[in-house]
Amino acid sequence: MAISALIVDDEENSRKTLFHLLKENCSHVNVIGIAKSIVEATNLLSDQSVDVVFLDISFPEENGFKLLPLLQEKKISVIFTTANDQYAFRAIKASAADYLLKPINVEELI
Repeated sequence: MAISALIVDDEENSRKTLFHLLKENCSHVNVIGIAKSIVEATNLLSDQSVDVVFLDISFPEENGFKLLPLLQEKKISVIFTTANDQYAFRAIKASAADYLLKPINVEELI
């Protein structure tokens, strides 16, 4: 069964790296969108249905946790992808499916 996914990260290199890691190692994951901000992700989510969002936490003027109410409302799983381990407890409390630290370990991603 294919899983549809959205990548949300403000860093272009991180977006590209995750996209290629998923493409090369997770053939069952179909990335249907890539967003560089919470606003862009919100707009994409209003137009498309996804199963999981790979979500960074730190954005220049916003925080990935801001997107959680919409994801919970739509019953979309979230996998945090961040360089900050300080948010792990908050992510668990928010019922995150997973919490992957950058640089992303391929085995953990799979």
